[in-house]
Amino acid sequence: MRITYGTATCIAAGTRVHTAGGLVPIETVEVLDEILTLDLALAALVPARIVAVRRAVRECVCLHVPGGALRLTSDHPVWSPETSRYEAAGKWVTGHLQLLTCLTGERPGLTVVTAREYFVGVLTVYDLVLAAPQHSFLAGQVLVHS
Repeated sequence: MRITYGTATCIAAGTRVHTAGGLVPIETVEVLDEILTLDLALAALVPARIVAVRRAVRECVCLHVPGGALRLTSDHPVWSPETSRYEAAGKWVTGHLQLLTCLTGERPGLTVVTAREYFVGVLTVYDLVLAAPQHSFLAGQVLVHS
């Protein structure tokens, strides 16, 4: 596996990503693996091949949603159904945004951030680069940019 070290905007180790075989921890995926992304135009899951994995150690925040939580860097882009574009995760932490696009069964849906943590530690984080037009993936159940 080729891992690049740097200061990428990232998702914390332990976060599960969707694959055709089920949910796996982000730190276990490798270059050439396929993960599933959410094509909003088709409202469907589609495969995306990983072409690079970046790893760093960064300060992280946490967004709590019903049934789970997402630990990530505050600058990581997350899809906002409120603005119809990717926004920095910090906008949810500060309360400027409330809704997230998530996976509900096999289809896109909405969820609300129920709690926020401004600092959950300096954690090992991962950023995935995908060969897919969506350039996004599901971190936990939440749609984030790759």
